Amino acid sequence: MFRSAIRGSIRGFLPVYRRGLATATHNVKSSLFRSTKYGVLLGLGMASVYLGAPIQNDAAVNESMEGVQVDSAIDPFPITLRKSEFLSRNYELLGVGVRSVTFIGFNVYGIGLYIADSDISKARGILLAYPEVDLHLKDPEKSVEVIHELLLNGVKLVARINPVRNTDFNHLKDGLVKSILAHPRSKENREAIDSGVQQLRAIFLQKKGSVPKNHILYLQIEDGGKLAVTYENTKNGKILKMGEVTEPLVANVLFLLYLSGKKPLSESLRTSCVSKLTTL
Repeated sequence: MFRSAIRGSIRGFLPVYRRGLATATHNVKSSLFRSTKYGVLLGLGMASVYLGAPIQNDAAVNESMEGVQVDSAIDPFPITLRKSEFLSRNYELLGVGVRSVTFIGFNVYGIGLYIADSDISKARGILLAYPEVDLHLKDPEKSVEVIHELLLNGVKLVARINPVRNTDFNHLKDGLVKSILAHPRSKENREAIDSGVQQLRAIFLQKKGSVPKNHILYLQIEDGGKLAVTYENTKNGKILKMGEVTEPLVANVLFLLYLSGKKPLSESLRTSCVSKLTTL
């Protein structure tokens, strides 16, 4: 009789426990999405799940996904970028991340990196030349060699930058210039990099004023290693082609900073892109 009573109590308790667990899980999920801090972490987690899939299987994902969210203050990053008035080809998402000011503890901008559809097979061939490409890409020093080889062979990439708080063109310029000049390859090629950085400064100085959060800056590698800079006002949809840096070392160093080295500009972006590159 005692055992029957216990079994009866358990049978009666389980439905209540399951309903309570489901309610608690729902409340936790809602709370996470309402919280900006945890929304960022959840978005990056979702991104890492998606980015583990091979690029050739993305078509099915595109039909059912709006994009990859990294911060609640900005729009999700689209899985594809289509040829347009400023993009010369179609691109597929490689990875996403955030640029953070760690000592203050807030995000500066979200960033997505894309690879040209037409260059995926070329990139795959280059990466296959490294027997343990995943270990090379994760190594601070060897990763520089691999990414440099991709860039040297003309693999086209685009960085899509979305500020998560209001900023201005001057701050964007200073951040890019400071990072580029600090890279070891810039110090080894000072004359060429100085010339390229001057071009980059001139591009940003012609456009003054604020850059509201969620507006977009595109940094696109073009033929010959040129770096095309484009600004999109997401409020009115207007596109501004700001200019090109013709010195290829600038684009080379910038994307090395995104994808390799001991101190990448965004570790979350680098990790995300490495995960994707190893599945090419």
